[in-house]
Amino acid sequence: MVSLRPPLPRIRVPHPVRVRPRFDHAGVGEEADGSGFRPDPTAPARELLHRIYYAQKEYHKKYGRWAATLREPGLDGAAELRITPDGFEAATGGLRIRQDALILSDP
Repeated sequence: MVSLRPPLPRIRVPHPVRVRPRFDHAGVGEEADGSGFRPDPTAPARELLHRIYYAQKEYHKKYGRWAATLREPGLDGAAELRITPDGFEAATGGLRIRQDALILSDP
C-alpha cells in the first residue's frame, strides 16, 4: 500500500540534563512551623564532598592522576584530601567520600 502523506520531519531533541536528586531533609520531627521535617545537618559537608568528587573526576580525566591538594583542581574549603592506593579520599564534617562516590561517616 502506498501512502500519500508526506513523511514527518525528523526532530532532534536534546537529551535532558541529568541531575542527581538532593535530599537536604532527614527524618520526621516536631518543628515549630509544623512541617514535620528538619534540615539535614550534614548537607553542607556532603555538598562540599560532592564538589570535590566531581572536580577530582574531571582532574583525573584531564591529567590521568588524582589531585593531591584542593588547589590543583581549583577548589577551596575546609576538607582533608589524601591519595589512597585505590584513588583518593576527602573528609570534612565527620564524613568521607571516595573515588567511587561512596560517602561514609567517620566513626
